[in-house]
Amino acid sequence: MPSVDGNLRASGLSRKPPLPSLPSGNLRKRNCLPHELDQRGTTPYILIAPQCPANTKWNIATLDGMLSDALKRYRIDTQRVIITGLSLGGFGSWGWACAHPERFAGVIPVCGGIDPAQTVTLKGMPIWGFHGDKDGSVKIEGHLAAIEAAKKNGADVKFTVYPGVAHNSWEKAYAEPELEGWILTRVRK
Repeated sequence: MPSVDGNLRASGLSRKPPLPSLPSGNLRKRNCLPHELDQRGTTPYILIAPQCPANTKWNIATLDGMLSDALKRYRIDTQRVIITGLSLGGFGSWGWACAHPERFAGVIPVCGGIDPAQTVTLKGMPIWGFHGDKDGSVKIEGHLAAIEAAKKNGADVKFTVYPGVAHNSWEKAYAEPELEGWILTRVRK
């Protein structure tokens, strides 16, 4: 599967968990999770990083098709699919998880959010959200409302707020020392 730099990385013989990553529409191919992981070299999971067309929102049907195609083509553990996204991708990861919770073992929304009423489908879903408290682009209150609603609806929620951090909270979120372990221990129930 190609990495951000276009090089192919072999997935090996064992099944690996995929990590669909929905970047912000304004941050294509720079300063986001695919770049972070590419700097680390080999990872114990397969990263799937679609690009959202300019001036649009994430289309759930398109994302479902992309994931279904990847599940057919690569040695992927279907019980361990984790989704993440930042900014517009944070909203997209919430939306995709709420629309199809049966596909995911966890969600990592970064500076995102969703209508709290939509979180009713997330009972038992592991969620680790991230946000900077000085974010002027995506207000933390909306994300906090989604997190609280998901918790009330039975999701297994963790929320990390970075004091003094603006909209670039993904820089800290994707560098969290415990994040990779969290990803690797999630299994769909």
